[in-house]
Amino acid sequence: MIVTEKVIFSGRVQGVGFRYSCKMFADEIGLFGTIHNEWDSRVIATLQGDSELINYFIRNLPKKISPWARISKVERTKIPQTLVYHDFRII
Repeated sequence: MIVTEKVIFSGRVQGVGFRYSCKMFADEIGLFGTIHNEWDSRVIATLQGDSELINYFIRNLPKKISPWARISKVERTKIPQTLVYHDFRII
């Protein structure tokens, strides 16, 4: 089942190649959505795909990110699917 989730990443996730690493991994597994920096040092991703694929992405992301990045907290919220994404973009 295709779902859309807002995922907030906290930790050392800005200025260390985190968003680029997320994009590369999302492209590798076929996950769609967007990712951007927030003013408060967090990174917010909108992820769209099969719920198991989103779980796989979040579970395996620490092994795929830049070696300078560190995720200390992940907050997930399901959101209504209003937009359909066709790729994964850094915005």
